[in-house]
Amino acid sequence: MDTKDIETLLNVIEKGSFAGAARKENLTSAAVSLRIRKLERELGIRLIERRGQTVKPTNNCLEAVPYFQEVLFKIRELSLSFNPQALPQTLRLGAISTAMSDYIPALLHEFSTLEPNINLNVVPGTSEQLFTRVLEDSLDAAFIVNPPDKIPKAINWHLITEQSYVLITHNGDTRPPEEILRNSNLLAYDTSSWGGKPIGKWLKKNYPYLSTLSEMDALETIAICVAQKLGFAIVPAWGGLKQLEGVKHYPLRHSAPVRRIGLIYSSNLNSLCEIVAALYPAKDKLSISL
Repeated sequence: MDTKDIETLLNVIEKGSFAGAARKENLTSAAVSLRIRKLERELGIRLIERRGQTVKPTNNCLEAVPYFQEVLFKIRELSLSFNPQALPQTLRLGAISTAMSDYIPALLHEFSTLEPNINLNVVPGTSEQLFTRVLEDSLDAAFIVNPPDKIPKAINWHLITEQSYVLITHNGDTRPPEEILRNSNLLAYDTSSWGGKPIGKWLKKNYPYLSTLSEMDALETIAICVAQKLGFAIVPAWGGLKQLEGVKHYPLRHSAPVRRIGLIYSSNLNSLCEIVAALYPAKDKLSISL
């Protein structure tokens, strides 16, 4: 029994379709279907029922899922016992939206050179969601905002960068920053998010009169709205911000906080951290040329 077939089955169940599992594994839907049929022949039971465009696991399949998960866990555990620094064949890596553009392309290039046999499965999400998934072992590592609470001992943290917050407005706006703050609508970085909460508190303390048009945990979308003259924003200066057209930036006063971005990873994946650390040395402070 091929463990890849088992992984594919679990992905089909998670995604609810062959197409979803195919996208996750970078396969065709036909290849996913073939793996499922192979498993069904080997086990002599039906595992998946088709229902229109979606699929559903059979009762026999649901009973077998814990055993499949245990098999994958034991094989991974055995591999690590012989080579503790070895990376898994499929590396499950999470990334917040800005890290997708800032870090993932270079990391993919590095893996294609150093670890060409490893499948890098990249999952988007918020910092809190990805942190939880690493704790639950459904992700191996993730690029996220520094967690606000103490990190468990079984998990490691590598700080990559500290991003200053900046005021952004559209390119045609010639007003000084203080006038923008007083007379324009704020497109706010979600104050319930790990990255948005510190700057939200800072703004409330220093600029309590601000008028908020919208609040969202989507920095690229906020920047696009600013470029379309819908308001201004206070955002962290992530790398991709420099490449966005239609906006300009101003530094903040009054000792504004910074957003810390890093890699959170399982303690047995030090070799992954070594690759990331070589690409992005710790505490590399990022700044925007104004």
